[in-house]
Amino acid sequence: MKITFRKFTHLAIYYLTPIGLVYFSFTTRDPLFFARLGTYTLYVLLVVLFCKPLAILTDAKWLWKLKAYRRELGLLSFWLFFFHAGGNIYSYQLYTFTTWPVFVYWGAAAGVGMLILGATSNNYAVRLLRRNWKKLHRIVYFVFFAALVHIALGKQEYVLYGSIFAVYFSLKLLEWRKTKKMTAPRASKSG
Repeated sequence: MKITFRKFTHLAIYYLTPIGLVYFSFTTRDPLFFARLGTYTLYVLLVVLFCKPLAILTDAKWLWKLKAYRRELGLLSFWLFFFHAGGNIYSYQLYTFTTWPVFVYWGAAAGVGMLILGATSNNYAVRLLRRNWKKLHRIVYFVFFAALVHIALGKQEYVLYGSIFAVYFSLKLLEWRKTKKMTAPRASKSG
């Protein structure tokens, strides 16, 4: 059996990543480790979200190849989030539901979306939901916004994370305009 890069990536992210994160979570138990997992979650989410508009706008081949791995990268961001949330809930005893800081509520809101995305990032869910799978996965935009607010409030770096959102929104707008122009001639020829 030949193991391709795609199969290796799939196996590493779907199975080896959670095993490694379980190991590091139990051996370190350092709140800083769990905080860093949240930062890494955002980095991977940025790659997942930015690669499509950048691929469409620049037509760079490497971005189109990267775009093909978005589901795997999305699941990687889920695993990073899952251990970030679990470690922080344990470290700071957030399960007591006393008054949380506002940024924790934003993180919890993003977390609910991440749980939905993670639970439906498999072939069974794609077959079960069919066309609705893609619609359901649009909640990634809410997750992205809530995660940016969560980090901006936690780190008190509003300009940086507001700028990231503004750049992404601008890229999506440019992507929409470009794809609309590309499909407009086809629509007018068939009409």
